[in-house]
Amino acid sequence: MIFRELAKKEVLVVAGLLGLGCLCVSWIDYRGAAVREAPEEEPEIREPLNPGDYRAAVLTSVKQNDAVLELYGNELFREKVAVFFGSITGSQEIAEQVLGQTFALNISPSLVFALIWEESLFNPRAVNRNANNSIDRGLFQLNSASFPSLTPEDFFDTTVNIRYGLAHLKMCLDQGRSEVAALAMYNAGLNRVRSGGTPERTLNYINRILGYRQGIEKLFLSECTRPGLAETPAKAARK
Repeated sequence: MIFRELAKKEVLVVAGLLGLGCLCVSWIDYRGAAVREAPEEEPEIREPLNPGDYRAAVLTSVKQNDAVLELYGNELFREKVAVFFGSITGSQEIAEQVLGQTFALNISPSLVFALIWEESLFNPRAVNRNANNSIDRGLFQLNSASFPSLTPEDFFDTTVNIRYGLAHLKMCLDQGRSEVAALAMYNAGLNRVRSGGTPERTLNYINRILGYRQGIEKLFLSECTRPGLAETPAKAARK
């Protein structure tokens, strides 16, 4: 009798264990199914660009439109740009003449104003006598030997000086094919630069101009493109 009762209890225990085992297996299978149904998202693998596309992407990224030329080219902002550079040069007339001609020649205004700053500190009457007896005069410090057809009055005439100075700089940009080479040619002469004889003083000269230019552009972006003061031309045109 006791044996039978024990046997019944053992059967019940075994049955219970088997039932619990089935539940565990089912839970494990369910968890496995759930994991299989919702796999983690794998990161997207992008095909690498070929060398030609990499080079094109890099070159495109460094080609940026000139903010000063863009705003000056829009009638809604032209006066504001002129006032900004008039404040820097101390002469609205000089600023407007330089801006008008740089826009026509598609030369960076900030580069030109930095160049004039270095050459003459915006003084139309500036004079520098060289060791070879030539004389640099005016805003762009045009050299008497390089421009023999100009009279002393021409050199000090802001309109004439700006026209010849920008024409000469444009030639240097076309010949040098970079702003650094152009500035070197402007200071040391085209032949000297091409022959590899650029002096150290010219390198320092270029460095100062590029530093001035950076400062001008930073101030310009701060003053002339602040929200509410100077919206982008496209937005303003839609109003």
